[in-house]
Amino acid sequence: MDPPELSVQQLSLSQQPSHQTSTESTPSSSETPFNSLKRITLSELSQGTVQHGCVLVCRTIGTATTSVAVNVEIEDPIVDEGPPAAQETKVARAQLSLYNFASVLSDGADVMPPGIRLFIREPNYEIDASNGLPMLRSDSPDDVILVPNEQVDGPLLAGLRWSDAVSITYGKPQIKNAAVLQRRGNEQFVAKDYASAIESYTQALEVEPNDVVLLSNRAQAYLNLQQFWHALQDAEAAVKIDGANTKALFRHAKALYGMRLYKEASNSLQKLSTPTPETRELTRRTQQRLEEQEHGRYDVFGILKDAQSMRMPYLDNANYVGPVRITEIPGKGRGMVATKEIAEGTLLMCSKAYSIIYEGELAEMNWSDSLPPPIIIKVVEKLQAEPWTAAELYNLYAGPTMAPIAVDVTNTAEEIQIDFLRINNIVCENCFRVDGDPWPQLSSQPTTLQAKNRTSAAAAFDEEVGKGSGLWVLPSYLNHSCLANASYLNIGDLMFIRAIRGIKEGEEISVAYVPALDTFAERTKKLQRRNFDCMCQLCEFGRAQPEAARRRKELLDEFHVIQPAIRKGELSMLAPLTNIIDKIRKTYAVADKTASTGPRKKGKKKVVAVDGELQPHQLHLELFRPLSAYSHMKACRGDFSKAAEALLEAFDTLPRIAGIALARADVAIQIGKMYSMQRKMDEARRWLKVAKKEFELIYGENHGIWQEYVGDFTSNM
Repeated sequence: MDPPELSVQQLSLSQQPSHQTSTESTPSSSETPFNSLKRITLSELSQGTVQHGCVLVCRTIGTATTSVAVNVEIEDPIVDEGPPAAQETKVARAQLSLYNFASVLSDGADVMPPGIRLFIREPNYEIDASNGLPMLRSDSPDDVILVPNEQVDGPLLAGLRWSDAVSITYGKPQIKNAAVLQRRGNEQFVAKDYASAIESYTQALEVEPNDVVLLSNRAQAYLNLQQFWHALQDAEAAVKIDGANTKALFRHAKALYGMRLYKEASNSLQKLSTPTPETRELTRRTQQRLEEQEHGRYDVFGILKDAQSMRMPYLDNANYVGPVRITEIPGKGRGMVATKEIAEGTLLMCSKAYSIIYEGELAEMNWSDSLPPPIIIKVVEKLQAEPWTAAELYNLYAGPTMAPIAVDVTNTAEEIQIDFLRINNIVCENCFRVDGDPWPQLSSQPTTLQAKNRTSAAAAFDEEVGKGSGLWVLPSYLNHSCLANASYLNIGDLMFIRAIRGIKEGEEISVAYVPALDTFAERTKKLQRRNFDCMCQLCEFGRAQPEAARRRKELLDEFHVIQPAIRKGELSMLAPLTNIIDKIRKTYAVADKTASTGPRKKGKKKVVAVDGELQPHQLHLELFRPLSAYSHMKACRGDFSKAAEALLEAFDTLPRIAGIALARADVAIQIGKMYSMQRKMDEARRWLKVAKKEFELIYGENHGIWQEYVGDFTSNM
């Protein structure tokens, strides 16, 4: 079985499609203080330039549409100068395109309804390459401010009126009856228009600021929008006024849970005097999250089943950090090391994705590789909804020219500048590929799960969800080695990192960004996208004898040509397969047994985290797949002894490194089966134990997952 690959997504927005014609190739946020910007109108814009030092005041007058950008028609305000009739004729209009402003899953009219007034910082006025018409454009969500309809004062709005293109009245409604406003909010809440409900409750609270019911209701509306910090503020205010209010206490606990403050949520739940089924369920889940967060105790089998039952598996689990810490690694920058001696199989961390998108979501968007990367939009939306996460996000590596920044925001509602260029770079440097089906699969036959227990949702998992991409904060600090000492496992938006072998105190922890079973040329090509060469023993071995490495790649290409016929069991493929194996062996026979220690290329980053060296035969990884195929052919002919011999050699080529543990477990299972076919049951059982140990290095000690993996094979042993 091939190990999963950590993708390097080329997400640079300077490579976006030709319709983006900005004179500034890479989107960035305006850095000019808002108060120092000068008001400008459409009629005053200069075409083909970014309007530096200016803020455009305009409003939408049509229904917005969403494709690559949010597109909507806008108009100038009317300045109170001259006769009204003359003023109406001066109103200019233009097309506005807001890139990276909102997820394309959202309906444009909901994102930008008619009549919304906008402040657009330093916009770009250009020609749309698709139709040759003038277009106003903004690339950063932080540069677009939606003015509340209630707001009518302020220097930028002073002296402005608007045309009659949209029938709307600005200013606070004159309703002063809190009960009427509360009733309207309740109706909007029932209709699931939570944003409008929040506005109605807010207006009612201006009349009755200490109304516990209003505060509690608004807290629940915020909870339904997953705006947990705002929900917490309202729930806390309600509890201070009435400490016995059960709804306010429960919503206070739910807000804390949503912010992953599980201890605080547990304390809040304990204040509820009369438990209900709903509070008991939240208490149960909170205790589970505490076990995960404090002790790393996860029901991986249950999590796998939950993920399998969901089309888009956004899971309810806590983060865990084990015996690791972030530190400076000489010659590399920041990395992660062990804080104590760690045994193989130890859970090092479990991390919830900061943001994630599944391929199934891309399909719903009719997405293509030529469009802006949606994972960046998801990250921006997350930061807007949870500004207190800016510190952990902006501290991630954002490329060699952009240093991490410190953000002094912790659990506050303070607005954070959306530094779009930094976010783009962070995603480019740290994005992981999301695995399709997280269940382990044997290479040679369906498991019990695959054959019997898969639900219709799971059967469509690979087809509809497939591989997406995600950003995980703590795992982003793990550097690469092809011979990594830790493996990662994606289950939905969770990432588990386990020690694949024993790790010494102070030793760097690494994962494999690319599969070690790839050829040297394939690994080098993928890693150079990240602008570094790997200097691990395996890569140095390939670098030391380039002609032999090139020849092995050619032979593996020949193997891939005949592989479909081999899988079908066509015995005529045995001779050419044997020939390929013999030739690959010869390339190793003439290869140097020590890796080159010559100088690295200038500007490249050395990445190696291997304690001790591999044996020479463990560098012969290109033999693994052909030998496995040879074993399959021999088993098809009933020659189980020769099949076992080939598998034993294949297993011997696989070192104990990240990304190969499941392949080692798979081969060990197949060896056990070959011995079982020869009635050598002691050997079969021994290899089954070997397989189980390798398996647990990835999934932990979990009997349920192991049984699903091996199926009925163990029942006769």
